[in-house]
Amino acid sequence: WVEDVTNSTEPLDDSSYEVSYKVTAVSEDIVAVRFDFYDYVCCRPYPNYGHRAAVLDLAAGEIIPVDQIVDVNRIGDLNRLWFAELDAQDLLPTDVIVEGEDVVRFDSLTLVPGGIELGTDRNSLGGGMPGTQVVLTFDQLGDLINPSIVDRMSTS
Repeated sequence: WVEDVTNSTEPLDDSSYEVSYKVTAVSEDIVAVRFDFYDYVCCRPYPNYGHRAAVLDLAAGEIIPVDQIVDVNRIGDLNRLWFAELDAQDLLPTDVIVEGEDVVRFDSLTLVPGGIELGTDRNSLGGGMPGTQVVLTFDQLGDLINPSIVDRMSTS
């Protein structure tokens, strides 16, 4: 898949595009993969251009949707935890409005050992920032995380 995307994406004038991947978590029947996108414009690299993730259920032979990993009905609560972690790591631009938003603000979600990793594309949070990757532990997430996912990941 990575080769197909990299080879079939036409560069825009003086740019090129690269995709790489990393397996972020493995258990008996779940594999999580993060795809990282890089853009090189005018010979200048833009690292962390973007992220996409896939959590694969090997037993069912399908991708596990985000709403089966975390409670998307409480996305505001998830955003608040995520923003707090971004802020703790000095990754949150000062002009980002944190309160009162019940829309998904992260661009990717994948499993890692002991938690989830939320990522953003370049400039997704504004302020000319590169993409970010922040981990929230299962303990931090509490009842926002699907307990069956936690159980299935405990075999990793």
